[in-house]
Amino acid sequence: SDQDTGFSGVLVYVISDGNDDSCFTIDMNSGLVKILSPLDRETTSFYILNITVYDLGTPQKSSWKLLAVNILDANDNAPAFEQEYYSIKVLENVALGTMVKQITARDNDLDDNAKIQYSLLT
Repeated sequence: SDQDTGFSGVLVYVISDGNDDSCFTIDMNSGLVKILSPLDRETTSFYILNITVYDLGTPQKSSWKLLAVNILDANDNAPAFEQEYYSIKVLENVALGTMVKQITARDNDLDDNAKIQYSLLT
C-alpha cells in the first residue's frame, strides 16, 4: 500500500524479470499473479519472478520483491519402452526360471509419478 494521495498513491504492478517463458501474468492494478500459459516441470521446474510495484507520482517511486515459484510434478508423461519392439527365441526345453529377456522402460515424471509397473498379458 502507498500512503500518498492522487497519482502518487496509484500503484502499478509488473513482472520485471524471470518470466522468460511468458507463463505468468500480473494484474497491473491488483498485483494478482496468474498462469498465462501451460507449465511443464520437465522443461522448467523453478521460476524466480521479480515483482516490481511503481507509484505514478513525480518523482516515481518503486519497490520490488522476488517470488519463487516451484513447479510440482504432474503425472503427465506416459512410460516409454526403450525399444520399439522386442522379439526373442526360446527353446521349448529351457529350464524353468531361466531369464529370457530384460525389458526396460522410462518415465520422465518424478517420484511416484515415474514408478513403472510391468505386467504380462497371457
